[in-house]
Amino acid sequence: MSFAIADNLKCQTWRHALARSVIIDTETTGLRLRDEPVEIAVIDFASGEPLFDRLIAPQHTPVSDGARAIHGISDDELAGQPSFADVAPELQSVLWGRTVLGWNVNFDLTMLLETAKRQRCAITWMKTLRPFCAKTAYVREVGGWRSPDDFDWISLADAADSTGIDWRGRARHRALTDCQLTRELVMTRWINATKTQPSTQPATQSTTQSTTQSTTQSTTRGQQ
Repeated sequence: MSFAIADNLKCQTWRHALARSVIIDTETTGLRLRDEPVEIAVIDFASGEPLFDRLIAPQHTPVSDGARAIHGISDDELAGQPSFADVAPELQSVLWGRTVLGWNVNFDLTMLLETAKRQRCAITWMKTLRPFCAKTAYVREVGGWRSPDDFDWISLADAADSTGIDWRGRARHRALTDCQLTRELVMTRWINATKTQPSTQPATQSTTQSTTQSTTQSTTRGQQ
């Protein structure tokens, strides 16, 4: 099964669908297909109310050091938590037939799909989902004709910064917080676009590299 990802927020059909959508985010044991979710959150797009927010005990793959450094979820927090199979029926009832919005949503849905297969959960209901990728929509807006792959390095925090959203002080890289930040980004940048004029330029790698080179050159001169 693959997910056909929509990304055109200027399409009125999709703007209307988003008003009835949900937002999903996952934190995982890693980035490989054999990794598993350790936290899943879903919120209602229109109201921002949480519909699902659970820690999930991985059954086959331990949390990698790299993943733990990002989301900070400890083994103690996961001890005694339900498995994905335990919560799958509840998650299915929340997501069934919905437009599902997310930042790099294909990663989240693929992770759920692969985990469901390994734990022998039903997967046919996932065909009812209508995914919408906020990251691809953002990249297409700021990158124009360039491939979204050219902007793979852009994070949700980068997009929030360029949109004028102050996300600092929030619990970044936790599922519920990232759902809320994604909602704020979409609301500010597209839904309320007539009221807000966010920047269309993301922070760039070239700027960062230039600054780094300048600093290095200055330091070298000072040491000579």
